[in-house]
Amino acid sequence: MGEPLMYRDARGRTMIDIIKLCELHGIKLNLTTNGSFHSPHLGMSVDQWSRLLMPVLSDVKFSWNGASAAVNERIMKKSNFARQLSNLKQFLAIRKEMSDAAAAAATATVPVPVCDVSVTLQLTFLEENYLEIPKVIELGIDLGVDRIKGHHLWAHVPEMAAQSMRRSNDSIRRWNEVVAQCIAIASSRRLSNGKQVLYCPVHCTVLFIAARVARVMYRYAWQLVNPSDGAVCWWCGVVL
Repeated sequence: MGEPLMYRDARGRTMIDIIKLCELHGIKLNLTTNGSFHSPHLGMSVDQWSRLLMPVLSDVKFSWNGASAAVNERIMKKSNFARQLSNLKQFLAIRKEMSDAAAAAATATVPVPVCDVSVTLQLTFLEENYLEIPKVIELGIDLGVDRIKGHHLWAHVPEMAAQSMRRSNDSIRRWNEVVAQCIAIASSRRLSNGKQVLYCPVHCTVLFIAARVARVMYRYAWQLVNPSDGAVCWWCGVVL
């Protein structure tokens, strides 16, 4: 349905109605947004959206496709990187404020639900942005997001093929090098709360570790499934 905060159906129901349903039925919402908080038909601010959403969210994914305005705005057409960054910072600040308030209000006899919303930066891995992914992870750690998540481009038409990092041995090799940088950054730098940022794709990391632990077994099993590609992870392009 596109950007969820802009949602409005033929009967005039909006994202606010979805939030009310979540509250009514105790449902936690997993939200993906472009971070613009743009809702012209509602005219709500980042602050208003954040406070309305926070109690029903489990995780919110901000679409993020570069560490620089030039790359991010080239991929996300008509986006404004500076505004997205400002909005994300404001959202994180409100999350902390609400979490601190909940913790302060809780007592041994009267517990208050903690604001435990996880915040994720979500990317599409492309030839155009892959060199900036390590800097996106550094940015996420500096800001205090919980997770960096991404997926490879699904090149459904020939015009998109040149952006796929799985298109050739050379692009796979370059992608592997960036993955190694990302894992090193996520392993060596901590969030302000002392935790380690979770770097996804999980399938990439898990397969990478599995291959190191049981390389021969994994190569044999993978080649049985996909002998033409050898031991290359189909999802992320990591050569195992």
